[in-house]
Amino acid sequence: MLEEEEIDCRILNKQDSMYVQFNSFTPIELYVKSDDVVKAIRLIESKNIEEP
Repeated sequence: MLEEEEIDCRILNKQDSMYVQFNSFTPIELYVKSDDVVKAIRLIESKNIEEP
């Protein structure tokens, strides 16, 4: 979604495959350029509002 809006992003998945079945809320970090932070947050929040 962010890349579609031309926001360069990197995802750091800290999920340990050994614990996937026990904890589905393992943090995943999303990095964007400092100039794109506000735009990225707004896009993510708008997507969260649209989904049930």
